[in-house]
Amino acid sequence: MPHPGGKLSDIICRHELDGRRNYINPKIIRMAGSMALVIMNSTPLEYPGGEEGRLYQDKIDEVIATGQRVEFELTWNSYESPACTLINLVPERDSHGRIVSVLAIGRDITLLKRFRQDLERSRTQLRELVAHRERTREAERKHIAREVHDELGQQLTALNMEIQSMRIRYEKCTPQLQAQLDRIHTQLHHTIAYARNLVSRLRPSALDMGFIAALEWLVEDFKQRNPGCECRLILDGSDLCLTEEVAIAVFRIVQESLTNIIKHAHATQVHLMLHELETHVLLGIRDNGSGFDTKGHYKESFGLVGIKERAIMIGGELQLFSAPGRGTYIELHIPGTHIETKEDE
Repeated sequence: MPHPGGKLSDIICRHELDGRRNYINPKIIRMAGSMALVIMNSTPLEYPGGEEGRLYQDKIDEVIATGQRVEFELTWNSYESPACTLINLVPERDSHGRIVSVLAIGRDITLLKRFRQDLERSRTQLRELVAHRERTREAERKHIAREVHDELGQQLTALNMEIQSMRIRYEKCTPQLQAQLDRIHTQLHHTIAYARNLVSRLRPSALDMGFIAALEWLVEDFKQRNPGCECRLILDGSDLCLTEEVAIAVFRIVQESLTNIIKHAHATQVHLMLHELETHVLLGIRDNGSGFDTKGHYKESFGLVGIKERAIMIGGELQLFSAPGRGTYIELHIPGTHIETKEDE
């Protein structure tokens, strides 16, 4: 049987049906040096031996049993440091179609594995940084909301009382002064309403009353901002209690989703569904709006990217289904480990 060819970077050997090597290419000989004599005529159980050798031998047996090509990664200890080789095992047949040997073609992917590991570590660190930033941002929002509610709220209330006192005191004043007091009073009421709305945007008080109450607040807020769209909240149980960090993250996901619907979807119906299952909590947001191409939008929309990152931050699984003219459905699976029991409270 002729010796197999291959790229110069590949290591190639041939195994008999019992796993014994009957050919190794020059690349292996150069790499192995004096060990080449040990490698030749050995089985994987003998070299490299150990768990790696058992895995290698099992893969050879699998190729012989199935007649199918097999690809796997083999990690082993080289002289300098741990190395990783991607090995392809291919059955070789005689003129009658019977498997007579197994050809192994390996490529060193150690640097690629290290690059992937470094990249994954970088991604993990970046997500941890994003999660920390979100926690810090929520803490700042909570602090600012309380400052606006307590300090600014008290000042506005005091001003309102002063204006009411002035209106009574100068009840018989000139019409011009009375009209001016009325304008000041009206403007003050607008300012108070704006401050209350700002507090709700920063951190709705409903969040302090529980996750379900926060969802109900979002639905009511959506109806006020988009009166031409029917919005319904469908609950499977009304006593679901999530941990604070997860509740805030899910709240922001729903808030961003509803904002996107108002801005882009032109929907007439929106359904929010929350179901507590055995292993997780299922949150669904469905609209009958214009829809979009999901392949391109993830790259263009920071809102969708933010929603996805928040889901990853809490260990959830997010799925998005949409198509132009067919509406949008967002499904979030929240791990059951984030559910607080009555005893936790």
